[in-house]
Amino acid sequence: MTIGDQGYTLELKKISAGWLALVLPVIGAGIFYLWQPITDYFVTGVFDENVVLLIDTETVKSDTKNPLLVIHIKASNRGNVPVTIKSDGGVGQIAIQVRRIESPAEAKWIEPEKLALVAETNALRKHNGGYVIAPNAFYEEVEGIALTAGTYWIRGSIIFENGEYIDQTAIVNHGVK
Repeated sequence: MTIGDQGYTLELKKISAGWLALVLPVIGAGIFYLWQPITDYFVTGVFDENVVLLIDTETVKSDTKNPLLVIHIKASNRGNVPVTIKSDGGVGQIAIQVRRIESPAEAKWIEPEKLALVAETNALRKHNGGYVIAPNAFYEEVEGIALTAGTYWIRGSIIFENGEYIDQTAIVNHGVK
C-alpha cells in the first residue's frame, strides 16, 4: 500500500488474539467466583477459631456454715470451624482459679496475683478423651466448692494444646447478705 507520493508502504500484520480471548474470560470468572471465599478467608476471618468464654456464678445455701459456690464456665464457638481444646491424651484444659479478696471496701485496684489462692482446678479432668467445641455450639462445665462467705475473684481460662488461651474473670459476693 502506498500513501501519498512519498512511496511509504504500510504493512498490516494479522495478530492472533485467540489465546487472549480464552485467557481473559477465565481470569474474569476466577476473580468473580473466588471473590467471596477470598474475602471470607482474608478479610472476615470466617475460618478462624472464634471461642467466647463466659463465667456465671451462683450461691447455694447448704446445711453447713459454708455455702456452695457454683461456677458455670460456658464456652461458645461462634466460628465456622471446630475448636479442639484437648485431643485424646492432650494437655488442653479449662482452668478455674478462685482467689479471696480480703478487704473489698478499700479504694485501690485489685491485683489478682497478690490475692490468696483459695482453689484451683481443671474442669476437663473428668474428660479422658478429646474435647472439641463444634461450630455454633454451646458447652458448659459446672464446678462447685464450699467456701466461707466473702468476696472472690474468679478466673476461667481455656488453655489450648498449642499454648494459646482465652481468659474471663468475675468478681463475686458469695453468701454475703
